[in-house]
Amino acid sequence: MGSMFGGLLAKAGHAVTLVDINAEHMAAITRNGLTMTERSGRQHSVRLSATTVATSLSAVSLAIILTKSWATRDAAESLAACITPDGLVVTVQNGLGNDRVLSEVLGDERVLGGTTTAGAELLAPGIVSLSPITADGTSQTECAPLRPEYLRDPAKSSQIAAFASLMTAAGLPTIIRPSVSDVIWKKLCLAATAAPLTAVLRCTVADLLTSDEAHRLLRQLFDEIVVIAQAEGVTLDSGTTWQHAIETFTKVGRHQTSMAVDVAKGRRTEIEAMSGELVRLGMRHGIPTPGHAMMQRLITAIEQQYVA
Repeated sequence: MGSMFGGLLAKAGHAVTLVDINAEHMAAITRNGLTMTERSGRQHSVRLSATTVATSLSAVSLAIILTKSWATRDAAESLAACITPDGLVVTVQNGLGNDRVLSEVLGDERVLGGTTTAGAELLAPGIVSLSPITADGTSQTECAPLRPEYLRDPAKSSQIAAFASLMTAAGLPTIIRPSVSDVIWKKLCLAATAAPLTAVLRCTVADLLTSDEAHRLLRQLFDEIVVIAQAEGVTLDSGTTWQHAIETFTKVGRHQTSMAVDVAKGRRTEIEAMSGELVRLGMRHGIPTPGHAMMQRLITAIEQQYVA
């Protein structure tokens, strides 16, 4: 995902540096550039900087955070030394709490919380595949400041609007919303439903829509999220949000979610920032979350098999 965002921004003419712990991927990009492929067979190659050492950077004016949720604090602390005083830090990560962690380290005036329907998969070192809606420019990224009053500040509002324009011009349509909670919970209705289900069932997003039982499970997880969101004071219209989720899943098609890929490769997942956090919030509000409790237990059991 980071390669996709960085690659499209670099293709649009911006100076971009990718930072990732995957040394082989970073080395391949340094040698040969980044190749972005589409299902149509079309390819785009772009040159940009790549490193595994965030502290080697300086004067970063815009940072887009795409680490796993459990690595957010490490990323923020690395970024603290190189982000400019008026720099902007944007999270479009999965799960709950990433914006809070970034604000604790970097200050909430610097942070935009957000979500995206853009997608990409790592095919090989230096090569990523763009999802269909990313390739055709119909993905949607939504962001919001952590405090609504920042949109009433002329300088901050102008900076945020400039970010949205920059992204949109690079083929990543971006909209600024007034409420960060609404944005994040709306995305949670997609990510925290499809991700654990595809990981457990070892299937693609499209497969969830062709199986009646998978579809029912998807709706159960969705309904639990909506009830918790409302208890948290977030206004989500169930019908509209469900329609948006199904339309997005249909457009995404035969895409492997990042959690499904993590499970397939024996890596740590983000289940605690999704189902785990939802279960904890459900307990706080006295709301049953049997679906997410089971997803949390199943993914944790899978992780323990390969972590051990």
